Amino acid sequence: MSEREVVYTLENNGKPASIQSFNIETKQVTDWTKESLPAQLQGKVKSPQIFRWKSFDQKEISGYIVRSQKQEKKSPVLIFVHGGPQILDRPVFSSQDLRLVANLGLTIIHTNIRGSSGFGKEFMDADNKEKRGDAVKDIQSLLDWVEKQPDLDANKIFLRGESYGGFIALSTALQEPNRIKAVIAEYPLVSIRGMLGQSWVNESAKSEYGDPTDEQLMKKLDELSPLNNTSRWNKIPLFLTRGKLDERNPEKDVTDLKTQLQKNGSEVWFIYSTTSGHGVSSRYVFAAMYQFLKKQIN
Repeated sequence: MSEREVVYTLENNGKPASIQSFNIETKQVTDWTKESLPAQLQGKVKSPQIFRWKSFDQKEISGYIVRSQKQEKKSPVLIFVHGGPQILDRPVFSSQDLRLVANLGLTIIHTNIRGSSGFGKEFMDADNKEKRGDAVKDIQSLLDWVEKQPDLDANKIFLRGESYGGFIALSTALQEPNRIKAVIAEYPLVSIRGMLGQSWVNESAKSEYGDPTDEQLMKKLDELSPLNNTSRWNKIPLFLTRGKLDERNPEKDVTDLKTQLQKNGSEVWFIYSTTSGHGVSSRYVFAAMYQFLKKQIN
């Protein structure tokens, strides 16, 4: 390797990180790492495509799409909402995305709705307190966008969210009961009031979600919280996870949500991990999620 070469790492959802170098003089690219994917998964996913859509208030929202390299018909859609909400979803390698696209034929849409970092403070604060419902409307507007895409099956839209993203996924399903096929909510927030009653809550959380002593605001947020609206759940199948050691959200809120939905006749797949905290992830959890999606797609 010469002084005229630049060394960097490269990865995306369908390609694990590799070390490459670029020779400034010859313009030659050299890959210094061997392919680490199983042969049956190589070349199955296109490079992620950045895209943007307009929300209800004309605010521009962005995300990226992970598609199959070979798509012969309209594909079912999995919309993913990250937690935080003040983080940024970037197209790094995901073995889960790769398997879901390659084996189930899903198109996966990763979203950075209002509240995400990386787009300026105004955008990051655009979902605070009483504006929480605007983040849900971002996903509702995305559903409109999906319906206009000729290669996507708007009759098979699935929502997946982790933590706060689980809250948005559940809340969106409440608002759009006829457009959502199933929901995956991993260790989700299900009641803002309940979360704000936890001992760990600090001024930063209050700035994001609101002061729990502001009863007028809490009542407004109750109208959005999934736990308070189970009677409106349209029997949408739900995959739900919870960690016993999770101190972010009250366990009773999550188990009450599960129980109430089951009483209403909804199909609920529930994974309770006795060794996990705020984050329930293992190959066994993904295997169950995979089977859940496979069943709902078919």
